Amino acid sequence: MPTLAINVTSSQMRPEFAARLRDIAAAHDVPLSCLEIEISEDYVLRDLVRAREAIDAIRDLGARVALDDFGTGYAALSV
Repeated sequence: MPTLAINVTSSQMRPEFAARLRDIAAAHDVPLSCLEIEISEDYVLRDLVRAREAIDAIRDLGARVALDDFGTGYAALSV
């Protein structure tokens, strides 16, 4: 089955996000292993502890997590 990438905004990354993701995927018979959740660099850097908890919860479900917009903000590689 192909991977489905879902871009999630910072405002959507609430404590209940992983549970909601699980419920929606189950309701639509989408295997969580086929999902890749894209979160923004600024969300991660704004609150590392909260971001780590959210990422762990998503990964515990079996979905993958990708960092979106990396290098365009705080971690920009340009000079």
